[in-house]
Amino acid sequence: MAILITLGMAVQSFSLENTPGNHSTSIETRGVTSLIISYTTAHLTLLESDNDELILKAYTNGNTLENFGNISLEGSVLSIIDGQWTASNQTNVKIEVYIPRSYRQNCSIFINTGTLTSETELTLKNLAVELSSGSVTLGRVAAENIYIKSSNGNIRIDHAEGNMWLDAISGSILVQSARGAGTFRTSLGWITMGMEYVTGNLSFETGIGAIVLSLPETLSFNFDALTGSGNIRLDSPDQQYHRANSGPLKMPVGPEPVYTIRSRTGVGNITMHMNIRPPEEML
Repeated sequence: MAILITLGMAVQSFSLENTPGNHSTSIETRGVTSLIISYTTAHLTLLESDNDELILKAYTNGNTLENFGNISLEGSVLSIIDGQWTASNQTNVKIEVYIPRSYRQNCSIFINTGTLTSETELTLKNLAVELSSGSVTLGRVAAENIYIKSSNGNIRIDHAEGNMWLDAISGSILVQSARGAGTFRTSLGWITMGMEYVTGNLSFETGIGAIVLSLPETLSFNFDALTGSGNIRLDSPDQQYHRANSGPLKMPVGPEPVYTIRSRTGVGNITMHMNIRPPEEML
């Protein structure tokens, strides 16, 4: 479910203010429907701008970088792409992107090596994040589609809302609270998630690692779990279901289930607690 945005030749470009070790610029975002941020090596932090301007700041520990953080605008697509520089000696580059609070469109972020951290609440149409190596740490994010992939690093989100696809490959996934549906995968690492509200099927899969889920106490669903080596346990308000060692456990839970919750691990336990009370606005 990757959200890919294709760039053409930019028709408008913007230069950074170059001062030793600190570069910054700003650009109006009214009319922009797609924001693309792409860096080879960077520690990227998303923050909030209190007006309609996107602000880009780069900190390089006193080093001046040529053509760093080029900004281009083609139609309604605004892109921020690192300049032509050698990444081998720039492992401590820190980038801050201040996104206007009013911006509610598409956002795609690509980093080869580094980290992504968000210190603002993101409410977007679609969010796509890809890191080849590095961790992703987000606060609150709401979007129709949330796609996050890190080939080598952890994914952590305080609160997520939407149709989610999280893929850590080699790393763990932690979502403290969520509303929606989606797929959550890792080859090596654990998955921990709290679902406040379920709007579709859920799929959890890890090669080596435990899966721990918290679910609404009133949820009805088809339970489909399998572990190659480990225990499966479901604690519902009515009774407890348990399978020791290994094997599958399938059953309907609650009256007239519509959605399926699928959990798979090669080595590890699967534990599901139905202990989340409905949010007040759902009552």
